[in-house]
Amino acid sequence: MSTWQFSSIEKADLACLADIYCQAFGQEPWHECWTQEMALTRLTYFYKTPGFVGWKATKGDMIGGFVLGHRLPYVDRWIFDVKELCVLPSIQGQHLGSQLFEYMEKSVALPLSLYTHPQLKGYYERLGLQQDPYLMMSKKIG
Repeated sequence: MSTWQFSSIEKADLACLADIYCQAFGQEPWHECWTQEMALTRLTYFYKTPGFVGWKATKGDMIGGFVLGHRLPYVDRWIFDVKELCVLPSIQGQHLGSQLFEYMEKSVALPLSLYTHPQLKGYYERLGLQQDPYLMMSKKIG
């Protein structure tokens, strides 16, 4: 059985990653109805953001998942804001997400921040993250 290989995300990967994104976020706990076009637009936006860094997990020609974000200045230091961590639903539960996250963590070597679904709090705590004291708030307009 071959192992997952991790490499930097390239622009040519974005369409495939958008497909993974649609599949992953269409599942529990999100149940979001992303179109391929909007997922590709979102991932392209992140890709073009200053400080972007991302990695894909491949096995042969198959991309099984990815993690991406960007470096941000914060007060007197830099942090890494994790924007997305996605794994194909058909291979979830095989620790690929954890492997991607750990690879990213070692590669960026910066404090991490992320916004996630409350049902995933325990997952990220097992990866060593803690809930910070700040509260994210939002408001629907229109």
